[in-house]
Amino acid sequence: MKSSAVKFIDTALRKTNRIKCFGNSMAPILLHEDVVYYRKILFSHININDIVIAKDKSNYITHRVIFKGKNYIITKGDNNFKIDPLIYSKNIIGRVYQVKRNDQFIHPDTMYLLQSTQYFEAINDCISELNKHNIPYVLLKGLILHLYYSKTHPRRQYTDFDILVKLNDYQVIDQILTRLGYTIKDDSISSLQKRMLDKSIEVTYVRKRASFFPIAIDVHFEPVFMMTQIGTLDALYEQKNIDELGDLFLNNQQVVTLYNSPYQILSPAHLVVYLALHFFHHNYRGIHRLDLLNAVIKNISRHKNRAVWKEAADLILKYQLENYAYGSYVILQKYFKTPIPKTFLKEIAPSKKIIRYINQHFKKNDVFETEPRSAEGTQLFQNLFYLSPKPLMTRLLVFLKPIVIYMIVWAIYSKMRRRFLIFYRRYRS
Repeated sequence: MKSSAVKFIDTALRKTNRIKCFGNSMAPILLHEDVVYYRKILFSHININDIVIAKDKSNYITHRVIFKGKNYIITKGDNNFKIDPLIYSKNIIGRVYQVKRNDQFIHPDTMYLLQSTQYFEAINDCISELNKHNIPYVLLKGLILHLYYSKTHPRRQYTDFDILVKLNDYQVIDQILTRLGYTIKDDSISSLQKRMLDKSIEVTYVRKRASFFPIAIDVHFEPVFMMTQIGTLDALYEQKNIDELGDLFLNNQQVVTLYNSPYQILSPAHLVVYLALHFFHHNYRGIHRLDLLNAVIKNISRHKNRAVWKEAADLILKYQLENYAYGSYVILQKYFKTPIPKTFLKEIAPSKKIIRYINQHFKKNDVFETEPRSAEGTQLFQNLFYLSPKPLMTRLLVFLKPIVIYMIVWAIYSKMRRRFLIFYRRYRS
């Protein structure tokens, strides 16, 4: 039988073109008790990042489209880890075109434009200060790269932008960001873990002013694809290779111009490699993370195509990155139909044993979903261990590192605590 809430929604949808939101799975774009207005839409007109109202068995959802198949869509709340059940065309009620909040009406795309405008201004402020102090930098990903390669404002919220700098410049950078109103966000899991960390890899800054959307900056001191909570992991991958990659990225950036302002970003070949490593860093999860890589590849000009792919392949092979990056390109081809040369994939293909591991990982983990922090860290460590280019006996030495032992104990404790809380809540209910 239908619940009274579902009956109420059924009636409301038949009589009107609007519905009230319940919950914050789409915050801050949609908040609890916002009223969303929708229009019926043909399946062929639905696009990625549309927010749709759909019926899922006995429930209604108002979530974002993250993938579109031949006769179905995959939707997910921006703040949810899991995707919704497959939505077929017959269950799509309509597409959201307007939101009413506090007696004001606003289009979702207007919210994205507002946020990206704030981000653009924040990036300009930061870059301007870095240039004044002659601090070398390169933008790794974020709004500037999206605008340059996609030629349009994003239709989803950007949570941060990543910038690569030299560790030696950090003191001045910290002073700059503090002066601009940013504060450090402490991502350490405990004070002990923070003291045990042997190398600072990245620092996150957040600015919360009167603006509706907070501004976040991830300051990287190296290209991040290992574990930021552990530091150096030479037993799995040579730190000197990561350091060389960082120098290579900083010394060979390309300068692009947007709205008459120059920005230093990674070269096309370096973007092809780094963005694949970034997707690996998130355990090949969160398919939106491949949007930029897809756009970069599709924007490689014909006369530079061969040179870019050769440079990317040479870089991957030189620094033994094939085990990490290969899976990202496979997923990109499968879901985006991205034109990746067969010769490139053949050249960087890892061993059959590694490919089997990657394929098994894909079967167990949905690329459309994301993970809680502790689960993501556990899975990343497992992937780093199995995909490491080092011999097994060398890899095993990683378990002698005190911070690794601590993190394993912490992960086990966190998992047991979650299970206990679930059991306790069920018992109490």
